[in-house]
Amino acid sequence: MKITSRPYQLKCATEWYQDILTKGVSPVIAAPTGSGKSIILCLMLDMYLKDNPHNEVLVLSHTKEIVEQDFNAITRFLPEIPVAIHSAGLGLRDRAQITVAGIQSIYQKATMFAFTNLIVIDEAHAVSHKAEGMYRTFLSKMFGKVAGMSATVFRAGHGYIYKGETAMFNKLSHDLTSVDSFNQLIDDGWLSPLVAVKPSVQMDSSDVKKTAADFNLKALAAKHDKQSVTVAALKEAVVYGKRYKSWLVFAIDTDHADHIGEELEKLGVTNKVLHSNIEGDRDEIIKGFRKSEFRALVAVGMVTTGFDVPQIDLILMLRPTESPVLHVQMWGRGLRPYPGKSHCLALDYAGNFERLGPLNDVSIPGEKQSGGGDGEQRMKTCPECATLVPPATKTCPSCGTEFKF
Repeated sequence: MKITSRPYQLKCATEWYQDILTKGVSPVIAAPTGSGKSIILCLMLDMYLKDNPHNEVLVLSHTKEIVEQDFNAITRFLPEIPVAIHSAGLGLRDRAQITVAGIQSIYQKATMFAFTNLIVIDEAHAVSHKAEGMYRTFLSKMFGKVAGMSATVFRAGHGYIYKGETAMFNKLSHDLTSVDSFNQLIDDGWLSPLVAVKPSVQMDSSDVKKTAADFNLKALAAKHDKQSVTVAALKEAVVYGKRYKSWLVFAIDTDHADHIGEELEKLGVTNKVLHSNIEGDRDEIIKGFRKSEFRALVAVGMVTTGFDVPQIDLILMLRPTESPVLHVQMWGRGLRPYPGKSHCLALDYAGNFERLGPLNDVSIPGEKQSGGGDGEQRMKTCPECATLVPPATKTCPSCGTEFKF
């Protein structure tokens, strides 16, 4: 079956494959959420297996959702190649020429995959830059070529995952997340614009203690999980969200999510809460959200990767973070285009955009950024409509206001 692809996907896959063929290179590609990483993966695998028809490939991820997505894409676009899933979370422990696996299920089974020629890691930022963790344990016993792909090619405490002596990867083959590439994807209609707004209600986290380079969740909840804050934010969100049909709300923890869900219900916004302590089938809740059976999904950390609901047109951020990976992954849920969707409204109650910057130029600790120096806000606010824009913006894209410098 011929893979129908976009020009940028083919270019990305070709450059990635060329680096995979290069001795001593462990390449990674960067592609935003919604840009079609699965298609790029399939294009590269098609090239690789045409040149190496008897080689074995292992595609790894750390979530069952991504394992399932990659398996479905590969079986659809490469139907002539035997493909299997090895994932305890999906109840399958099979193996084929291409095996799509969860790292949790195989990291102690290196001998089973000893003859794998190519190992591709989806969400490659999950690989530790230190010689520890499940990925490094497994890969230390493998002899095949290692390649990776991610929307966020950086890690807290390390920086870019393709830099440094201890990094698993050593080259960025193609970057679709750069300022110019990202903007081009939006201009060409492959990504939905994200219109960020600074609401009047703001969660000040400046005095919240930190754990492992991000805010301590317990301290965050103690500071912000208050009915007065939640009600004020949600009342404002209801005004902003009148014409938006599919809301995704990020909460700090399970109690915070429950409280948000209760207050949304009081305000007439149908919703479901998704977190580790809920009763019932989580997949059924996601299916219901995808079918628009309710308006808002309130989530805690379970929808940041492998969560594909393109009709999301409003994101309420009630979860402050200092993690650039989490920042990009959360807002990235609104980037997928959908019929009738002109943009995704991003209501940033948490101040994450001002702290970490736009998705195409996010602040990465230890790395130099193009806009805003250390300690400076990475975004500025339009005085007329409260839209958040990069500091160098001359005219507000939402209302046309000209900024004074």
